[in-house]
Amino acid sequence: MNPIDKITIAVGKIDETVKFYSETFGISFNVMEIEGNKLYKGLLGDIEILLCPKAFAGIEATENTIQLRFVISDISVAIDKGVKSGGTILNDIFKSEGISYASLRDPNGNSLELIQKA
Repeated sequence: MNPIDKITIAVGKIDETVKFYSETFGISFNVMEIEGNKLYKGLLGDIEILLCPKAFAGIEATENTIQLRFVISDISVAIDKGVKSGGTILNDIFKSEGISYASLRDPNGNSLELIQKA
């Protein structure tokens, strides 16, 4: 097995995105400056999350530069935090076979799946 140890997300609205991931998932970011660009590095469990300006990364996409799925202990709380920190609801909570599902968009238009296992 090859575990993931880092995910880089190219973003256009860097301040809004830092706020969203910090407040929704509890990620503490440190600022790094490379060639005059601010990048934000934090940890989600054991996985490094790097928020990188789209222009610096050479990305021109307007939506879904990445899609992530998060396993959460309380999906309702995560949705509330996500909306309060600049995200929007794509799909409200629904349940199937004991698992609750929902999805949000972060401030950059990336869709995020949220699941809560029974």
